[in-house]
Amino acid sequence: MKAITIEGVIYTQTDFKEFNNYSTSGVGDAQWETWGFRDIIEPTLLSNERNTGELIYVPENDNYTYVVITLTDFDIESELLTTLNSSPNAILEHRLEEEGRLEYTFMRNKMRESWDNGTITYQENKQLRKYVKPILSKLKEGDWDIVQDDLVQLLIDNPGIPSNLVTIINQIQNRVDTYMIEKFN
Repeated sequence: MKAITIEGVIYTQTDFKEFNNYSTSGVGDAQWETWGFRDIIEPTLLSNERNTGELIYVPENDNYTYVVITLTDFDIESELLTTLNSSPNAILEHRLEEEGRLEYTFMRNKMRESWDNGTITYQENKQLRKYVKPILSKLKEGDWDIVQDDLVQLLIDNPGIPSNLVTIINQIQNRVDTYMIEKFN
């Protein structure tokens, strides 16, 4: 895509064709450049940057590009809230994911504390990490209901789990159950 500045107004090739009612089918890049058009370079954006859609001429490069703005954390949060406010389901999903991430960290720390304070052995800690941690990681995606089902299934599929681990799994299950009741009943 190319653009040109005429009397202080920037026109793209499409704008120029529509404005002047020209037929430019088959016109190559060289001809556009002869008429004074220059390339439009798409900027590479970081996650906190947005393309405003406003074209500017860059004389040192003899081309056009788009104005890029850098968003503050407040701007990014506002943008997210605007998106979320447009959909009740998006708001719920966002809340489930945010609360799930917090709960995952809390529960992971509680499992570690059980090992640190001697409630469980190193091998039992490994078992918890092997079987429970992958289930809990689904909380970070907001899948509380799947975690609820998977914890029940874990106890059904593994009847030989030591009682102190069953106690920890039941505590986790109770927290998830309580959350689900509070959010959806």
